Amino acid sequence: MEGHTLADGFAEFPRLFPEIYRATVAAGEQAGHLDNVLERLADYTESREQIRQKVLVNDRLEQAR
Repeated sequence: MEGHTLADGFAEFPRLFPEIYRATVAAGEQAGHLDNVLERLADYTESREQIRQKVLVNDRLEQAR
C-alpha cells in the first residue's frame, strides 16, 4: 500500500511549508536523497532563524537609543 509523499503532505500546509521546501523535498524523494535534503533544509532553517534573531536584537537596540 502506498501513501502520499512527504512533499504532498507539506503541500497541504502551504503557510507552514513554502514552495521552495516542497519542491526541494520532492526532488530529494525522487532522487532517493531525502535524508540529505532534510538535513540541509534544517540547517538552512536554523541559520535563517539565527539571522532573524540578530536583526530583531539590532532593531531593539536601535530603538532603545
